[in-house]
Amino acid sequence: MDTAETGSEAMEKSRNRHYNLALLGTMLPDMRGTELLSLMDMGVPRTRAIMITGYPSLDSTIESLNLGADGYLIKPIEPEKLLKIMEEKLREQEEEGRKYEQAERVLQTETMLKYYEPL
Repeated sequence: MDTAETGSEAMEKSRNRHYNLALLGTMLPDMRGTELLSLMDMGVPRTRAIMITGYPSLDSTIESLNLGADGYLIKPIEPEKLLKIMEEKLREQEEEGRKYEQAERVLQTETMLKYYEPL
């Protein structure tokens, strides 16, 4: 687990480490959460991002989802609901990771077969 006080700090951390899940506030001291979402290095399998706000608006919700947010929660947040959503998103990420690894193996096999010349 890791924390960042500002969007700039979160961006820097995302460049140096892969995170499975990010909880992003919509209002940060140095930028909007949607700006951070668009700038973060999400890696492979893609980091799951859940936006959290105390100032909900339809525009913010739509913008967050269009930028790839996996969830949008309004404060106050029920801990059970947050944990359920986090578990669901991490399961999705795990499945994506398995599909990515399988696709990589297939590509490697196809490449080897393409260039393999029997003696």
